[in-house]
Amino acid sequence: MAAYIEKYVGLAKRRLPQLAQGTAAWWLESRPFFGGLQRERIWVFWRRLLHTCHHRSQVQTWLLLAGQHVPAIYGPSGDVKWDEADPTYSLEAAKRGG
Repeated sequence: MAAYIEKYVGLAKRRLPQLAQGTAAWWLESRPFFGGLQRERIWVFWRRLLHTCHHRSQVQTWLLLAGQHVPAIYGPSGDVKWDEADPTYSLEAAKRGG
């Protein structure tokens, strides 16, 4: 799994300069999407990002149902506990604000 994550992160980092240099016109440029559709590049970007999040949620659910550990990919998952955690499992806790 570590090799997969390392490769995934490496590929993502290679794309960052291109994304960071994108102008408003570049992000709004029409690009081909599935089924012959045309969508703005920003729409395709967010669609892909949200689709990945959707699948992470699916995998997380299946791992939890199987009694397995959910790896902390984008920070701690819901089943991770730590000393400094400040859970809001009660109305009193939610009223603390923050």
